[in-house]
Amino acid sequence: MLTTGTNLLLRLPDPPDERILHLGLITELDGTRCVAEFEEAQFAPEIGMDVMLFLQLDGTFCQQSARVEEVGKIGLVPLLHMTLRGEPVSAEGRAESRVSTVASELTAIIDGEDFCPLLDVSTTGFAVMASGAHAAGKVVDARLSYEGDEYTGHTSVQSVREIWEGRYRYGLYCVHEEGDTLKDALLRIRRDMHLDD
Repeated sequence: MLTTGTNLLLRLPDPPDERILHLGLITELDGTRCVAEFEEAQFAPEIGMDVMLFLQLDGTFCQQSARVEEVGKIGLVPLLHMTLRGEPVSAEGRAESRVSTVASELTAIIDGEDFCPLLDVSTTGFAVMASGAHAAGKVVDARLSYEGDEYTGHTSVQSVREIWEGRYRYGLYCVHEEGDTLKDALLRIRRDMHLDD
């Protein structure tokens, strides 16, 4: 459980080859809003930026999506007011197996980019191939169509791997905010793919 006094590492949506982590401490917590102070005086994320938090929760190393709402300072100490997005998920690897969907010819719309091939799904996330540039930690809108039904929601970019020049494999985790329906699609697709095996 997330509490005040929890140490964290924060990653800005940097390019995949620049995984810089910033050490901080949660000083206030109220529902999905938290305040954290950081050690670096030159640390300066922007308001509205999506970030990824890494922290220990009940003995498990987890990652948590968040959005920067306010940037301040106490003396030279940077202070961030953030809104937590979705639930924390293990940062130590996949919590469950994924089912390949490559042969299904299903596609997704990711941040407005049409026809992104759906590569695999689990009950909490999925992978696509896309051309758009999305940094790890960024929250992007996604849409899936399956058997005539439309599903939409917010996803956090968990991993980025260049497959070939200008084409990337994105591992996406469903943030699941109010009104999101993506997890419903993933459950249906995963169930149906298992039945086809």
